[in-house]
Amino acid sequence: MEREVATANSKLATIEKKLKNSQETTDNYNRDLAEIKNELDISKDELKGISYKIEIEQANLEKRQAMVRKTQSEMDSYSLDMNGFSKASRMHIWFCYAVMAALLSTLTNIFFMIYSNANDLIKFIDSTANKTSTLGDVANKASVLELLLSRLPAITATTLIVATLSTLLFFLVKHIVALHTGFVS
Repeated sequence: MEREVATANSKLATIEKKLKNSQETTDNYNRDLAEIKNELDISKDELKGISYKIEIEQANLEKRQAMVRKTQSEMDSYSLDMNGFSKASRMHIWFCYAVMAALLSTLTNIFFMIYSNANDLIKFIDSTANKTSTLGDVANKASVLELLLSRLPAITATTLIVATLSTLLFFLVKHIVALHTGFVS
């Protein structure tokens, strides 16, 4: 009987050891479970924060996509406007080129007429200066002075016409340059 009691005590001690080990293991598992639950709660909070950030970024993305669509539609309409402007401005530039060519040819003709008129005047003055007059040199000088005075209105008108055409040509070239830089850039 003592043997049985000793065997039972030894079994009891073994069972108590196993029970103690099981309780320690259970306590370890419970601690691990508590840590895992804590980490799960922290992860859930992080997930909520990330979800909130994703929602905010999604809203920002939708706003930016709407802005891109709006900008693309404006750009399409602007490019259509620019294409129309380019066609109209090309026609306008060709008209300006034609007017400029006409002005240049008119100025060239006027300068040629002035040059030929001046040559004719020099020839006339030389021919009258070589003639001997009965009244003397005073009459020749008076006739040359009268000749210059008689041509003064024509010279003034020609000068005004040349100045006007030159000014018009200047503004026309300035306008052409402005049109070119407008639809080239």
